[in-house]
Amino acid sequence: MIESNLQMPDAASNAHQVLSRDALERFARDLAARNEAVDDSEQRWIALRFASALLSALEHPGEQAFIEQMLVTLRTPAPKPVEIPSRPVKSGLAHWQELRAKALLSGRDSNEATIADAASACRLSRSHFSKAFKQTTGRSPQCWLQEYKIEKAKALLLDGMAIADVADACGFADQSHLTRLFTRIAGLPPARWRRNRG
Repeated sequence: MIESNLQMPDAASNAHQVLSRDALERFARDLAARNEAVDDSEQRWIALRFASALLSALEHPGEQAFIEQMLVTLRTPAPKPVEIPSRPVKSGLAHWQELRAKALLSGRDSNEATIADAASACRLSRSHFSKAFKQTTGRSPQCWLQEYKIEKAKALLLDGMAIADVADACGFADQSHLTRLFTRIAGLPPARWRRNRG
C-alpha cells in the first residue's frame, strides 16, 4: 500500500494539493462510471483504461511517481483539435527535384534532355512533374526552358557571338527559330536587342 497522502503539482501555481488515497480511488471509480455512458467508444476506452491504471497503481507500493504523473496529465489542458483541410495541400517539387530538373533541362547534365527525362529523374509522371514544376517556379517546364535559353542567348549576344552561333549554342533549330522566340520573349529581334544594349 502507498502512503495515505500524495502531492500533486497544481498547473495554475506552484502550490501543491494533497489528495488522500480514498479521494484518488473515488476519482478513478467515478471516472470509470461516468464514461460507461459516453457514446464515443474511443473516449470511453481511454477513460476506462486510465481509471483502471490508476486503481491498479493505488494497490501497489512504490507507484507514487506514476500516480503523480497521471494526475499531472489530467490537469494538463487537452490540445486544440487540428483542422484537416478538406482537400490535400498541393505541393510543388522538392528542392532536390527542382535542382535536378533545371540542371537536366538547361543541358548542364545532358544534351537534349526532354521534359519526360526530367520527370523521370525526379521520379514523377510527366503530367505530375509538369504541374509540380509550374507550382514551384511559376512557369511550365517548356516556358521555363524557353526563357532560360533566351537568357543564355542574351549573354552570348553581349559577348559578341554571331546570331547563328548563338542559336546553335542555345539549342535552337536555326537562327530563325531563335529570332522568333527571342522576339516573342524579349520584345525585339536579337540583332536590334544587341544594338540597344551595346
